[in-house]
Amino acid sequence: MEDALKTYKLLISNNLQESLFISKYGIELFSFLSKQAFEKANGRCAGCGHEPPAHIKETHLYFHIYKINKTNPELSEGVTLCKLCHATQHIENSIKSNLVLLVNSVFDQNQLIKLTRKEQIQGELNQRKIVKLKKSPEKFLEEWHSGEAEFTPTLKVIFTSNFIIDDLY
Repeated sequence: MEDALKTYKLLISNNLQESLFISKYGIELFSFLSKQAFEKANGRCAGCGHEPPAHIKETHLYFHIYKINKTNPELSEGVTLCKLCHATQHIENSIKSNLVLLVNSVFDQNQLIKLTRKEQIQGELNQRKIVKLKKSPEKFLEEWHSGEAEFTPTLKVIFTSNFIIDDLY
């Protein structure tokens, strides 16, 4: 697992939907890559290191493809991610579903996920260690689509009350 954590850096991005990968390359290849990633991760999230209890790992970890090899799709790269980390990788859907707010913070995205699990985000907002962006997430998306904004390492998210966090254990 340490290797997966070292090679996968959790940054906000808008990756290809896994359903599109499946429609283009097939469920068999997706399942094969997923199985490889789950074995490599040993039941942990490659983004934040979260380890769900054994009896719910299969329903609380998701396979996420972050690099598609179009020449040899079987060499595409993916990782297992928890629900929170996975939402950061499909940011457009998360914004459109009103699940996230965009922020700047002294914390990296991995730390923000851990603070979310510990229900400590509000305290850090109060101390201004996390600052909400003045532009709305929808405005950011609009600017991103027009080329006026970009995903940067400083852009991070916190989750709205619409995001159901069902793995706080």
